[in-house]
Amino acid sequence: MNVDDQPERDLIEEYQATTALVRKNNNLIKELIERINGKMTTLKIEKFNNKDFEVVPPFEGKIEQLPRFLRALDYLAAEYEVTIYTNHLVPFLLHVEAKLKGAVAHQIGLGNYQTWPALREKLILAYDDKRDSATLAEELGVMSQKPNETPMQFYERLILHYDQMLAKLLLECNSNKDIVKGVTEHYLEHFNPPAHEVNSRRESYTRKQDIYPSPEEPQEKRKKGKGKNDSTKPMTSKIFYKEKLALEKQKAAEKKAREEERDRRREEYRQRKLQLLEQVVKNNNNNISSPERL
Repeated sequence: MNVDDQPERDLIEEYQATTALVRKNNNLIKELIERINGKMTTLKIEKFNNKDFEVVPPFEGKIEQLPRFLRALDYLAAEYEVTIYTNHLVPFLLHVEAKLKGAVAHQIGLGNYQTWPALREKLILAYDDKRDSATLAEELGVMSQKPNETPMQFYERLILHYDQMLAKLLLECNSNKDIVKGVTEHYLEHFNPPAHEVNSRRESYTRKQDIYPSPEEPQEKRKKGKGKNDSTKPMTSKIFYKEKLALEKQKAAEKKAREEERDRRREEYRQRKLQLLEQVVKNNNNNISSPERL
């Protein structure tokens, strides 16, 4: 082989290799375009069902409403693959804006957002809860039914609070489902449902009604008579004082028990979350150092 011909041969080989690479890339681009066109055609055929938005609750700017509101819309956005490449984006955003009520619609500014992620981010920045997951978990553990609250209202309040805690936990763990699942299962396993506390409050409330007469009762009794032998005469001050003292002691004991239980649950929650985070970091380090991954 002539030495003088070597540079020319190298140039020819480099040109051939470059041509082959360009041809390969062009084929990949062509295949990708065909896939996108086929996907868009399929999505255009699929009908956008307006009734799906009936399950999305209206959003009035209340912090506790945001997690459920976003979760319902995230599900529909994934179901219809709402992106700038589909014809579902515009009707989806219009339906979302129709769910914004009152001052929210004016603060967010209808029509100012071209994508669902942009609108979603604005809602989170404006109305997201500032408490962390540990604080929300602590509050959830000590929630109890209010005196004038029905069981259904109490249940809905619990679910809304749990939604807030779960949404905040997803954000803190960067949507790592393993961590969220582990922390949630551990928390629910050690979370004592508030049924016993509700029942205790109900019994305490009933006893208070027996001991403390209603506002109307003294007036009615006074109308019936003021005689010493009157059967409607209120209980003596001695019995009243003993019952009142017993109730105060019981209330103080219940409060102390709730505080101790709250501290214990919060510590278990933090320890479990820390263990899962350490496990994820350890697994990631093992994967990075594994020869199969190198």
